[in-house]
Amino acid sequence: MEKISHYFFSKSLRTSIFLTIFLAMFLSVQLLAGSVALAGPACGGPVGYTEIRTVQDFANINQNPTGSYKLCNNLDFATSDVFNIYFYYGTLDGQNYSISNFRTSNHGSYEGLTHIGLFSVVLSATIKNLKLLNVDLNFEGAYNSFTGGLAGQIIAGVNGENPSTIENVEVTGNIVKSTQRGVGLLAAVISDTTLRDITVTGTIESNSATVGGVAGNFVSSTFEGGHINTTIRHESGTDPLTITGNVGGVFASAAASVLRDLVVDTDIDHGTSVGGLVGSVYKTKVDISNSRVVVNITASNSDYTYAGGLVGRTDEGIPYPVTIIDTKVSGQVKGRTAGGLVGLALGPLIERSAFDSGSIMADTRGGGLVGYCISSPRIVDSYSKATIEKIDPLSSLSAGGLIGVLTGANSSLATIRNSYYAGVIGADTNLSETGGIIGYLNNPQTVVVDSVYFDQDLSNFDNGIGVGKTTQQMTTIQNTYVDWDFTNTWLFQNGQYPNLRVLAEENSCPGDFDGNGVIGVPDIFAFLSAWFAQSPATDFDGNGIIAVQDIFAFLSAWFAGC
Repeated sequence: MEKISHYFFSKSLRTSIFLTIFLAMFLSVQLLAGSVALAGPACGGPVGYTEIRTVQDFANINQNPTGSYKLCNNLDFATSDVFNIYFYYGTLDGQNYSISNFRTSNHGSYEGLTHIGLFSVVLSATIKNLKLLNVDLNFEGAYNSFTGGLAGQIIAGVNGENPSTIENVEVTGNIVKSTQRGVGLLAAVISDTTLRDITVTGTIESNSATVGGVAGNFVSSTFEGGHINTTIRHESGTDPLTITGNVGGVFASAAASVLRDLVVDTDIDHGTSVGGLVGSVYKTKVDISNSRVVVNITASNSDYTYAGGLVGRTDEGIPYPVTIIDTKVSGQVKGRTAGGLVGLALGPLIERSAFDSGSIMADTRGGGLVGYCISSPRIVDSYSKATIEKIDPLSSLSAGGLIGVLTGANSSLATIRNSYYAGVIGADTNLSETGGIIGYLNNPQTVVVDSVYFDQDLSNFDNGIGVGKTTQQMTTIQNTYVDWDFTNTWLFQNGQYPNLRVLAEENSCPGDFDGNGVIGVPDIFAFLSAWFAQSPATDFDGNGIIAVQDIFAFLSAWFAGC
Protein backbone atom coordinates (compact mmCIF):
# COMPACT_ATOMS: atom_id res chain seq x y z
CA MET A 1 0.00 0.00 0.00
CA GLU A 2 1.06 3.62 -0.27
CA LYS A 3 3.47 4.93 2.33
CA ILE A 4 1.78 5.86 5.60
CA SER A 5 1.00 9.59 5.87
CA HIS A 6 3.18 11.68 8.15
CA TYR A 7 1.93 12.14 11.73
CA PHE A 8 -0.83 14.68 11.99
CA PHE A 9 -0.12 15.15 15.73
CA SER A 10 2.90 16.88 17.21
CA LYS A 11 5.25 14.61 19.13
CA SER A 12 4.39 16.23 22.46
CA LEU A 13 0.67 15.78 21.86
CA ARG A 14 1.20 12.17 20.81
CA THR A 15 3.19 11.64 24.01
CA SER A 16 0.31 13.01 26.09
CA ILE A 17 -2.21 10.81 24.28
CA PHE A 18 0.00 7.77 24.76
CA LEU A 19 0.46 8.36 28.50
CA THR A 20 -3.26 9.02 29.00
CA ILE A 21 -4.26 5.85 27.18
CA PHE A 22 -1.55 3.85 28.94
CA LEU A 23 -2.88 4.95 32.34
CA ALA A 24 -6.49 4.30 31.33
CA MET A 25 -5.62 0.83 30.08
CA PHE A 26 -3.70 0.05 33.27
CA LEU A 27 -6.61 1.08 35.49
CA SER A 28 -9.15 -0.74 33.30
CA VAL A 29 -7.13 -3.94 33.37
CA GLN A 30 -6.76 -3.75 37.14
CA LEU A 31 -10.50 -3.26 37.55
CA LEU A 32 -11.16 -6.09 35.12
CA ALA A 33 -8.78 -8.37 37.01
CA GLY A 34 -10.45 -7.42 40.27
CA SER A 35 -13.92 -8.16 38.93
CA VAL A 36 -12.75 -11.55 37.66
CA ALA A 37 -11.22 -12.32 41.04
CA LEU A 38 -14.42 -11.33 42.83
CA ALA A 39 -16.45 -13.47 40.46
CA GLY A 40 -15.03 -16.65 41.97
CA PRO A 41 -14.49 -19.96 40.12
CA ALA A 42 -17.24 -19.56 37.53
CA CYS A 43 -16.12 -20.92 34.15
CA GLY A 44 -17.99 -18.49 31.92
CA GLY A 45 -18.65 -19.15 28.27
CA PRO A 46 -21.70 -20.83 26.75
CA VAL A 47 -24.55 -21.68 29.11
CA GLY A 48 -25.64 -25.30 29.52
CA TYR A 49 -22.28 -26.82 28.64
CA THR A 50 -20.66 -29.41 30.92
CA GLU A 51 -17.55 -27.92 32.52
CA ILE A 52 -14.18 -29.63 32.11
CA ARG A 53 -11.71 -28.69 34.82
CA THR A 54 -9.60 -31.84 35.17
CA VAL A 55 -8.18 -34.60 33.00
CA GLN A 56 -10.76 -36.96 34.47
CA ASP A 57 -13.53 -34.56 33.44
CA PHE A 58 -12.18 -34.79 29.92
CA ALA A 59 -12.10 -38.59 30.07
CA ASN A 60 -15.77 -38.54 31.09
CA ILE A 61 -16.67 -37.38 27.57
CA ASN A 62 -16.65 -41.11 26.82
CA GLN A 63 -19.78 -41.46 28.94
CA ASN A 64 -21.71 -38.95 26.84
CA PRO A 65 -19.96 -38.40 23.48
CA THR A 66 -22.91 -36.41 22.11
CA GLY A 67 -22.83 -33.74 24.83
CA SER A 68 -21.71 -30.12 24.86
CA TYR A 69 -18.52 -29.35 26.80
CA LYS A 70 -16.29 -26.39 27.62
CA LEU A 71 -12.79 -26.21 29.06
CA CYS A 72 -12.44 -24.10 32.19
CA ASN A 73 -8.64 -24.16 32.48
CA ASN A 74 -5.53 -25.63 30.88
CA LEU A 75 -5.05 -29.41 31.09
CA ASP A 76 -1.73 -31.27 31.19
CA PHE A 77 -1.83 -34.85 29.87
CA ALA A 78 1.84 -35.53 30.73
CA THR A 79 0.90 -38.36 33.12
CA SER A 80 -2.49 -39.23 31.63
CA ASP A 81 -3.43 -42.29 29.56
CA VAL A 82 -6.61 -40.66 28.19
CA PHE A 83 -6.92 -40.86 24.40
CA ASN A 84 -9.02 -42.23 21.54
CA ILE A 85 -12.37 -40.83 22.68
CA TYR A 86 -15.14 -41.38 20.13
CA PHE A 87 -16.87 -37.99 19.85
CA TYR A 88 -20.01 -37.62 17.74
CA TYR A 89 -22.73 -35.01 17.33
CA GLY A 90 -21.23 -33.12 20.27
CA THR A 91 -19.59 -29.73 20.81
CA LEU A 92 -16.32 -28.94 22.58
CA ASP A 93 -15.51 -25.27 23.22
CA GLY A 94 -11.96 -24.98 24.49
CA GLN A 95 -12.46 -21.29 25.31
CA ASN A 96 -8.83 -20.76 24.19
CA TYR A 97 -7.48 -23.04 26.91
CA SER A 98 -4.91 -25.72 26.10
CA ILE A 99 -4.45 -29.45 26.34
CA SER A 100 -0.72 -30.16 26.56
CA ASN A 101 1.57 -33.18 26.33
CA PHE A 102 -0.70 -35.75 24.70
CA ARG A 103 1.87 -38.49 24.12
CA THR A 104 2.16 -42.16 23.18
CA SER A 105 4.59 -42.96 25.98
CA ASN A 106 1.69 -42.95 28.44
CA HIS A 107 -0.13 -45.79 26.71
CA GLY A 108 0.31 -49.50 26.10
CA SER A 109 0.22 -51.28 22.76
CA TYR A 110 -1.59 -49.63 19.87
CA GLU A 111 -1.66 -52.87 17.91
CA GLY A 112 -5.03 -53.46 16.25
CA LEU A 113 -6.38 -49.92 16.68
CA THR A 114 -7.79 -48.52 13.44
CA HIS A 115 -7.80 -44.89 14.67
CA ILE A 116 -5.32 -43.09 16.90
CA GLY A 117 -5.59 -39.55 18.26
CA LEU A 118 -6.83 -37.53 21.19
CA PHE A 119 -10.17 -38.47 19.65
CA SER A 120 -10.37 -41.68 17.64
CA VAL A 121 -13.16 -40.33 15.40
CA VAL A 122 -14.88 -36.95 15.34
CA LEU A 123 -18.25 -37.54 13.67
CA SER A 124 -20.61 -34.64 12.86
CA ALA A 125 -19.15 -32.74 15.82
CA THR A 126 -17.80 -29.25 16.51
CA ILE A 127 -14.46 -28.52 18.17
CA LYS A 128 -13.46 -24.88 18.56
CA ASN A 129 -11.24 -22.44 20.46
CA LEU A 130 -8.80 -25.16 21.52
CA LYS A 131 -5.01 -25.40 21.73
CA LEU A 132 -3.49 -28.89 21.51
CA LEU A 133 0.15 -28.31 22.39
CA ASN A 134 3.30 -30.45 22.46
CA VAL A 135 1.74 -33.52 20.87
CA ASP A 136 4.32 -36.32 20.89
CA LEU A 137 3.24 -39.47 19.04
CA ASN A 138 6.20 -41.77 18.50
CA PHE A 139 5.41 -45.31 17.33
CA GLU A 140 8.05 -48.01 17.43
CA GLY A 141 5.93 -50.27 15.24
CA ALA A 142 4.31 -49.51 11.90
CA TYR A 143 0.72 -49.74 13.07
CA ASN A 144 -1.65 -49.62 10.11
CA SER A 145 -4.05 -47.06 11.53
CA PHE A 146 -5.44 -43.59 10.81
CA THR A 147 -3.27 -41.34 13.00
CA GLY A 148 -3.56 -37.67 13.87
CA GLY A 149 -2.87 -35.37 16.78
CA LEU A 150 -6.47 -34.25 17.27
CA ALA A 151 -8.19 -37.27 15.71
CA GLY A 152 -7.74 -40.33 13.53
CA GLN A 153 -10.65 -39.23 11.35
CA ILE A 154 -12.84 -36.12 11.23
CA ILE A 155 -15.94 -36.94 9.20
CA ALA A 156 -19.66 -36.34 8.71
CA GLY A 157 -22.63 -38.66 8.84
CA VAL A 158 -23.86 -40.88 6.01
CA ASN A 159 -23.76 -39.16 2.60
CA GLY A 160 -21.98 -36.15 4.12
CA GLU A 161 -24.92 -35.15 6.30
CA ASN A 162 -24.23 -33.06 9.43
CA PRO A 163 -20.67 -31.95 8.58
CA SER A 164 -18.06 -31.55 11.30
CA THR A 165 -16.55 -28.14 12.09
CA ILE A 166 -13.06 -27.47 13.47
CA GLU A 167 -12.58 -23.77 14.20
CA ASN A 168 -9.89 -21.67 15.88
CA VAL A 169 -7.84 -24.73 16.79
CA GLU A 170 -4.05 -24.86 17.18
CA VAL A 171 -1.93 -28.02 17.11
CA THR A 172 1.82 -28.18 17.79
CA GLY A 173 4.07 -31.19 18.13
CA ASN A 174 5.66 -34.15 16.42
CA ILE A 175 4.60 -37.51 15.01
CA VAL A 176 6.84 -40.43 14.05
CA LYS A 177 4.82 -43.07 12.25
CA SER A 178 4.49 -45.13 9.08
CA THR A 179 1.07 -46.26 7.92
CA GLN A 180 -0.74 -46.86 4.67
CA ARG A 181 -3.86 -45.14 6.03
CA GLY A 182 -2.45 -41.68 6.40
CA VAL A 183 -0.99 -39.39 9.02
CA GLY A 184 -1.30 -35.67 9.85
CA LEU A 185 -0.74 -33.39 12.82
CA LEU A 186 -4.47 -32.58 12.91
CA ALA A 187 -5.95 -35.84 11.56
CA ALA A 188 -5.28 -38.71 9.16
CA VAL A 189 -8.50 -38.21 7.19
CA ILE A 190 -10.80 -35.19 6.99
CA SER A 191 -14.03 -35.55 5.04
CA ASP A 192 -17.16 -33.38 4.75
CA THR A 193 -15.75 -30.91 7.25
CA THR A 194 -15.12 -27.18 7.55
CA LEU A 195 -11.72 -26.11 8.90
CA ARG A 196 -11.56 -22.46 9.86
CA ASP A 197 -8.74 -20.43 11.44
CA ILE A 198 -6.41 -23.38 12.04
CA THR A 199 -2.77 -23.17 13.17
CA VAL A 200 -0.52 -26.21 12.81
CA THR A 201 3.18 -26.26 13.66
CA GLY A 202 5.37 -29.33 13.87
CA THR A 203 7.28 -32.21 12.32
CA ILE A 204 6.24 -35.57 10.91
CA GLU A 205 8.78 -38.34 10.34
CA SER A 206 7.31 -41.08 8.20
CA ASN A 207 7.88 -43.51 5.39
CA SER A 208 4.14 -43.65 4.76
CA ALA A 209 2.47 -43.36 1.39
CA THR A 210 0.08 -40.67 2.63
CA VAL A 211 1.56 -37.86 4.73
CA GLY A 212 0.19 -34.34 5.16
CA GLY A 213 1.27 -31.66 7.59
CA VAL A 214 -2.37 -31.08 8.55
CA ALA A 215 -3.99 -34.29 7.29
CA GLY A 216 -3.36 -37.24 5.02
CA ASN A 217 -6.58 -37.09 2.98
CA PHE A 218 -8.90 -34.08 2.59
CA VAL A 219 -12.19 -34.85 0.85
CA SER A 220 -15.33 -32.78 0.14
CA SER A 221 -14.24 -30.19 2.67
CA THR A 222 -13.32 -26.52 3.06
CA PHE A 223 -10.22 -25.04 4.69
CA GLU A 224 -10.48 -21.27 5.12
CA GLY A 225 -7.92 -19.35 7.14
CA GLY A 226 -4.81 -21.11 8.36
CA HIS A 227 -1.19 -20.66 9.40
CA ILE A 228 0.79 -23.83 8.69
CA ASN A 229 4.50 -24.41 9.43
CA THR A 230 5.45 -28.03 8.84
CA THR A 231 8.51 -30.18 8.31
CA ILE A 232 8.02 -33.64 6.79
CA ARG A 233 11.00 -35.96 7.03
CA HIS A 234 11.82 -39.59 6.35
CA GLU A 235 12.36 -41.87 9.31
CA SER A 236 15.97 -42.32 10.36
CA GLY A 237 17.90 -45.03 8.58
CA THR A 238 15.88 -44.69 5.36
CA ASP A 239 16.99 -43.12 2.08
CA PRO A 240 14.40 -40.37 1.40
CA LEU A 241 14.95 -40.60 -2.35
CA THR A 242 13.48 -44.12 -2.37
CA ILE A 243 10.21 -43.36 -0.57
CA THR A 244 7.11 -43.30 -2.77
CA GLY A 245 3.67 -41.84 -2.15
CA ASN A 246 1.72 -38.60 -1.76
CA VAL A 247 3.19 -35.94 0.52
CA GLY A 248 1.90 -32.41 1.10
CA GLY A 249 2.82 -29.57 3.40
CA VAL A 250 -0.90 -29.36 4.24
CA PHE A 251 -2.61 -32.44 2.72
CA ALA A 252 -1.20 -35.57 1.10
CA SER A 253 -4.20 -35.74 -1.23
CA ALA A 254 -7.35 -33.71 -1.77
CA ALA A 255 -10.58 -34.09 -3.71
CA ALA A 256 -13.67 -31.92 -4.23
CA SER A 257 -12.42 -29.31 -1.76
CA VAL A 258 -11.68 -25.61 -1.28
CA LEU A 259 -8.50 -24.14 0.22
CA ARG A 260 -8.31 -20.40 0.75
CA ASP A 261 -6.61 -17.73 2.87
CA LEU A 262 -3.69 -19.94 3.90
CA VAL A 263 -0.18 -18.94 4.95
CA VAL A 264 2.14 -21.93 4.63
CA ASP A 265 5.84 -22.58 5.20
CA THR A 266 6.85 -26.18 4.58
CA ASP A 267 10.00 -28.30 4.21
CA ILE A 268 9.62 -31.76 2.60
CA ASP A 269 12.33 -34.28 1.71
CA HIS A 270 10.55 -37.25 0.09
CA GLY A 271 7.56 -38.53 -1.89
CA THR A 272 6.66 -39.05 -5.55
CA SER A 273 3.69 -36.64 -5.73
CA VAL A 274 4.75 -33.72 -3.56
CA GLY A 275 3.22 -30.27 -3.13
CA GLY A 276 3.54 -27.32 -0.79
CA LEU A 277 -0.21 -27.55 -0.19
CA VAL A 278 -1.36 -30.86 -1.71
CA GLY A 279 0.60 -33.86 -2.92
CA SER A 280 -2.07 -35.17 -5.29
CA VAL A 281 -5.47 -33.90 -6.45
CA TYR A 282 -7.63 -36.94 -7.03
CA LYS A 283 -10.16 -36.94 -9.91
CA THR A 284 -12.39 -34.09 -8.71
CA LYS A 285 -11.88 -30.34 -8.55
CA VAL A 286 -9.84 -28.52 -5.91
CA ASP A 287 -9.92 -24.71 -5.65
CA ILE A 288 -6.93 -22.83 -4.18
CA SER A 289 -7.10 -19.08 -3.61
CA ASN A 290 -5.65 -16.10 -1.77
CA SER A 291 -2.76 -18.00 -0.20
CA ARG A 292 0.94 -17.38 0.41
CA VAL A 293 3.29 -20.35 0.37
CA VAL A 294 7.03 -20.77 1.01
CA VAL A 295 8.48 -24.18 0.16
CA ASN A 296 11.64 -26.25 0.28
CA ILE A 297 10.71 -29.45 -1.55
CA THR A 298 12.93 -32.34 -2.60
CA ALA A 299 10.96 -35.21 -4.11
CA SER A 300 12.13 -38.80 -4.44
CA ASN A 301 14.26 -39.98 -7.35
CA SER A 302 11.67 -42.09 -9.17
CA ASP A 303 11.05 -41.85 -12.92
CA TYR A 304 7.49 -40.73 -12.13
CA THR A 305 8.07 -38.01 -9.56
CA TYR A 306 6.07 -34.77 -9.62
CA ALA A 307 6.81 -31.77 -7.42
CA GLY A 308 4.97 -28.44 -7.29
CA GLY A 309 5.02 -25.39 -5.09
CA LEU A 310 1.28 -25.88 -4.50
CA VAL A 311 0.29 -29.25 -6.00
CA GLY A 312 2.44 -32.21 -6.96
CA ARG A 313 0.04 -33.62 -9.53
CA THR A 314 -3.58 -33.57 -10.60
CA ASP A 315 -5.49 -36.65 -11.64
CA GLU A 316 -8.51 -37.08 -13.89
CA GLY A 317 -11.15 -34.41 -14.20
CA ILE A 318 -11.45 -31.89 -17.01
CA PRO A 319 -11.81 -29.01 -17.32
CA TYR A 320 -9.63 -27.51 -14.66
CA PRO A 321 -9.23 -30.15 -11.92
CA VAL A 322 -7.30 -27.52 -10.00
CA THR A 323 -7.91 -23.76 -9.96
CA ILE A 324 -5.27 -21.44 -8.53
CA ILE A 325 -6.27 -17.81 -8.02
CA ASP A 326 -4.62 -14.87 -6.20
CA THR A 327 -1.84 -17.06 -4.80
CA LYS A 328 1.93 -16.60 -4.50
CA VAL A 329 4.70 -19.19 -4.01
CA SER A 330 8.43 -18.81 -3.40
CA GLY A 331 11.31 -21.11 -2.44
CA GLN A 332 12.77 -24.27 -4.01
CA VAL A 333 10.97 -27.09 -5.83
CA LYS A 334 13.05 -30.13 -6.79
CA GLY A 335 11.87 -33.26 -8.59
CA ARG A 336 12.18 -35.18 -11.85
CA THR A 337 9.20 -33.17 -13.13
CA ALA A 338 8.81 -29.88 -11.26
CA GLY A 339 6.78 -26.68 -11.51
CA GLY A 340 6.59 -23.48 -9.52
CA LEU A 341 2.89 -24.06 -8.84
CA VAL A 342 2.10 -27.58 -10.15
CA GLY A 343 4.32 -30.48 -11.17
CA LEU A 344 1.91 -32.41 -13.44
CA ALA A 345 -1.44 -30.86 -14.35
CA LEU A 346 -4.37 -31.82 -16.52
CA GLY A 347 -5.90 -28.55 -17.67
CA PRO A 348 -5.22 -26.23 -14.70
CA LEU A 349 -6.79 -22.78 -14.34
CA ILE A 350 -4.25 -20.22 -13.04
CA GLU A 351 -5.24 -16.58 -12.59
CA ARG A 352 -3.43 -13.70 -10.84
CA SER A 353 -0.88 -16.08 -9.35
CA ALA A 354 2.90 -16.34 -9.34
CA PHE A 355 6.08 -18.15 -8.46
CA ASP A 356 7.71 -15.00 -7.19
CA SER A 357 11.27 -16.02 -6.31
CA GLY A 358 13.41 -19.12 -5.99
CA SER A 359 14.41 -22.10 -8.09
CA ILE A 360 12.93 -25.03 -10.00
CA MET A 361 15.22 -28.06 -10.30
CA ALA A 362 14.20 -30.90 -12.62
CA ASP A 363 15.53 -33.66 -14.86
CA THR A 364 12.78 -34.28 -17.40
CA ARG A 365 10.33 -31.34 -17.36
CA GLY A 366 10.64 -28.03 -15.53
CA GLY A 367 8.37 -25.00 -15.72
CA GLY A 368 8.16 -21.68 -13.93
CA LEU A 369 4.48 -22.35 -13.19
CA VAL A 370 3.75 -25.88 -14.45
CA GLY A 371 6.28 -28.61 -15.14
CA TYR A 372 4.19 -30.87 -17.38
CA CYS A 373 0.77 -29.80 -18.61
CA ILE A 374 -1.57 -32.19 -20.39
CA SER A 375 -4.45 -30.60 -22.26
CA SER A 376 -6.04 -27.15 -22.21
CA PRO A 377 -4.52 -25.07 -19.41
CA ARG A 378 -5.73 -21.51 -18.88
CA ILE A 379 -3.09 -19.13 -17.50
CA VAL A 380 -4.10 -15.47 -17.22
CA ASP A 381 -2.48 -12.48 -15.48
CA SER A 382 0.28 -14.55 -13.89
CA TYR A 383 4.07 -14.65 -13.82
CA SER A 384 7.16 -16.56 -12.77
CA LYS A 385 10.62 -15.34 -11.80
CA ALA A 386 12.01 -18.82 -11.15
CA THR A 387 15.53 -19.90 -11.94
CA ILE A 388 15.14 -23.20 -13.81
CA GLU A 389 18.02 -25.67 -13.81
CA LYS A 390 18.86 -29.36 -14.08
CA ILE A 391 19.48 -31.72 -11.18
CA ASP A 392 21.66 -34.10 -13.20
CA PRO A 393 23.99 -32.36 -15.67
CA LEU A 394 23.57 -35.30 -18.06
CA SER A 395 19.78 -35.29 -18.07
CA SER A 396 17.70 -34.13 -21.03
CA LEU A 397 15.46 -31.41 -19.62
CA SER A 398 12.54 -29.69 -21.33
CA ALA A 399 12.32 -26.26 -19.70
CA GLY A 400 9.93 -23.33 -20.14
CA GLY A 401 9.50 -20.03 -18.35
CA LEU A 402 5.84 -20.80 -17.61
CA ILE A 403 5.32 -24.41 -18.80
CA GLY A 404 8.00 -27.06 -19.30
CA VAL A 405 6.01 -29.37 -21.60
CA LEU A 406 2.52 -28.81 -23.01
CA THR A 407 0.72 -31.56 -24.90
CA GLY A 408 -2.86 -31.60 -26.11
CA ALA A 409 -5.29 -32.48 -28.86
CA ASN A 410 -6.76 -30.14 -31.48
CA SER A 411 -10.09 -30.21 -29.67
CA SER A 412 -8.73 -28.68 -26.45
CA LEU A 413 -7.26 -25.22 -26.84
CA ALA A 414 -4.83 -23.88 -24.23
CA THR A 415 -4.81 -20.19 -23.34
CA ILE A 416 -1.95 -18.08 -21.96
CA ARG A 417 -2.71 -14.38 -21.72
CA ASN A 418 -1.23 -11.24 -20.12
CA SER A 419 1.56 -13.09 -18.33
CA TYR A 420 5.35 -13.05 -18.23
CA TYR A 421 8.55 -14.85 -17.27
CA ALA A 422 11.57 -13.02 -15.87
CA GLY A 423 14.03 -15.64 -14.73
CA VAL A 424 17.10 -17.57 -15.81
CA ILE A 425 16.91 -20.91 -17.60
CA GLY A 426 20.29 -22.57 -17.28
CA ALA A 427 22.14 -22.44 -20.58
CA ASP A 428 23.18 -25.99 -21.46
CA THR A 429 23.48 -27.97 -24.67
CA ASN A 430 21.61 -30.88 -23.06
CA LEU A 431 18.42 -28.87 -22.70
CA SER A 432 16.36 -30.80 -25.23
CA GLU A 433 13.49 -28.39 -25.72
CA THR A 434 13.58 -24.91 -24.20
CA GLY A 435 11.53 -21.78 -24.55
CA GLY A 436 11.03 -18.47 -22.80
CA ILE A 437 7.36 -19.37 -22.22
CA ILE A 438 6.87 -23.06 -23.18
CA GLY A 439 9.74 -25.53 -23.44
CA TYR A 440 8.14 -28.18 -25.64
CA LEU A 441 4.78 -27.92 -27.42
CA ASN A 442 3.61 -30.92 -29.41
CA ASN A 443 1.05 -28.99 -31.47
CA PRO A 444 1.26 -25.20 -31.93
CA GLN A 445 -2.36 -25.19 -33.15
CA THR A 446 -3.61 -26.10 -29.68
CA VAL A 447 -2.49 -22.98 -27.81
CA VAL A 448 -3.46 -19.29 -27.90
CA VAL A 449 -0.74 -16.99 -26.59
CA ASP A 450 -1.76 -13.34 -26.23
CA SER A 451 0.37 -10.49 -24.79
CA VAL A 452 2.81 -12.87 -23.11
CA TYR A 453 6.46 -11.85 -22.62
CA PHE A 454 9.80 -13.18 -21.40
CA ASP A 455 13.06 -11.41 -20.54
CA GLN A 456 15.40 -12.31 -23.38
CA ASP A 457 18.41 -10.79 -21.59
CA LEU A 458 18.07 -13.39 -18.83
CA SER A 459 17.11 -16.44 -20.92
CA ASN A 460 17.22 -16.00 -24.66
CA PHE A 461 15.45 -19.24 -25.57
CA ASP A 462 13.07 -18.04 -28.24
CA ASN A 463 11.08 -20.81 -29.93
CA GLY A 464 8.41 -18.48 -31.23
CA ILE A 465 6.02 -18.82 -28.30
CA GLY A 466 5.60 -15.51 -26.50
CA VAL A 467 7.52 -12.30 -27.18
CA GLY A 468 11.06 -11.70 -26.01
CA LYS A 469 11.83 -8.25 -24.56
CA THR A 470 14.90 -6.73 -22.96
CA THR A 471 15.16 -6.19 -19.22
CA GLN A 472 14.98 -2.45 -19.82
CA GLN A 473 11.80 -2.76 -21.85
CA MET A 474 10.14 -4.97 -19.23
CA THR A 475 11.09 -2.83 -16.23
CA THR A 476 10.92 0.74 -17.51
CA ILE A 477 8.33 0.89 -20.32
CA GLN A 478 4.76 0.18 -19.26
CA ASN A 479 3.60 0.19 -22.89
CA THR A 480 5.65 -2.97 -23.40
CA TYR A 481 2.63 -4.83 -22.05
CA VAL A 482 -0.09 -4.47 -24.68
CA ASP A 483 -3.68 -4.36 -23.39
CA TRP A 484 -2.71 -5.13 -19.77
CA ASP A 485 -4.93 -3.69 -17.05
CA PHE A 486 -2.70 -1.48 -14.91
CA THR A 487 -5.67 0.05 -13.13
CA ASN A 488 -7.21 -2.98 -11.47
CA THR A 489 -4.90 -5.97 -11.98
CA TRP A 490 -1.27 -4.93 -12.36
CA LEU A 491 1.10 -2.42 -10.74
CA PHE A 492 3.98 -0.88 -12.67
CA GLN A 493 6.86 0.87 -10.92
CA ASN A 494 9.87 2.12 -12.85
CA GLY A 495 12.82 -0.24 -12.51
CA GLN A 496 10.71 -3.26 -11.53
CA TYR A 497 8.86 -6.00 -13.32
CA PRO A 498 5.07 -5.68 -13.10
CA ASN A 499 3.49 -6.87 -9.87
CA LEU A 500 -0.01 -8.15 -9.32
CA ARG A 501 -2.00 -5.83 -7.09
CA VAL A 502 -3.55 -8.69 -5.18
CA LEU A 503 -0.07 -10.07 -4.38
CA ALA A 504 1.52 -6.77 -3.42
CA GLU A 505 2.90 -6.57 0.10
CA GLU A 506 0.27 -6.00 2.77
CA ASN A 507 0.34 -3.17 5.28
CA SER A 508 3.87 -2.93 6.67
CA CYS A 509 3.03 -0.43 9.40
CA PRO A 510 1.83 -2.20 12.58
CA GLY A 511 0.57 1.03 14.16
CA ASP A 512 -1.89 1.61 11.31
CA PHE A 513 -4.27 -1.01 12.66
CA ASP A 514 -7.32 0.07 10.67
CA GLY A 515 -5.25 0.08 7.47
CA ASN A 516 -6.35 3.48 6.19
CA GLY A 517 -2.82 4.81 5.61
CA VAL A 518 -2.90 7.23 8.56
CA ILE A 519 -1.78 6.65 12.14
CA GLY A 520 -4.30 8.17 14.55
CA VAL A 521 -6.55 7.61 17.54
CA PRO A 522 -9.03 5.50 15.47
CA ASP A 523 -6.28 2.84 15.19
CA ILE A 524 -6.28 2.51 18.98
CA PHE A 525 -10.05 2.16 19.14
CA ALA A 526 -9.93 -0.42 16.32
CA PHE A 527 -7.23 -2.39 18.10
CA LEU A 528 -9.00 -2.38 21.48
CA SER A 529 -12.27 -3.47 19.90
CA ALA A 530 -10.50 -6.40 18.24
CA TRP A 531 -8.56 -7.18 21.43
CA PHE A 532 -11.71 -7.48 23.53
CA ALA A 533 -13.13 -9.76 20.82
CA GLN A 534 -9.98 -11.92 21.14
CA SER A 535 -9.08 -11.47 17.48
CA PRO A 536 -5.84 -13.32 16.53
CA ALA A 537 -4.70 -10.09 14.84
CA THR A 538 -4.18 -8.53 18.28
CA ASP A 539 -1.53 -11.07 19.36
CA PHE A 540 1.05 -8.28 18.93
CA ASP A 541 3.92 -9.94 20.77
CA GLY A 542 3.43 -13.15 18.78
CA ASN A 543 3.45 -15.55 21.72
CA GLY A 544 0.12 -17.16 20.81
CA ILE A 545 -1.71 -15.62 23.78
CA ILE A 546 -3.94 -12.56 23.60
CA ALA A 547 -3.24 -10.67 26.81
CA VAL A 548 -2.63 -7.23 28.32
CA GLN A 549 0.97 -7.29 27.11
CA ASP A 550 -0.35 -7.11 23.54
CA ILE A 551 -2.00 -3.77 24.30
CA PHE A 552 1.30 -2.33 25.49
CA ALA A 553 3.11 -3.80 22.45
CA PHE A 554 0.59 -2.21 20.09
CA LEU A 555 0.74 1.18 21.82
CA SER A 556 4.52 1.13 21.51
CA ALA A 557 4.22 0.46 17.77
CA TRP A 558 1.55 3.14 17.42
CA PHE A 559 3.69 5.71 19.24
CA ALA A 560 6.76 4.85 17.16
CA GLY A 561 4.85 5.50 13.93
CA CYS A 562 6.17 4.35 10.54
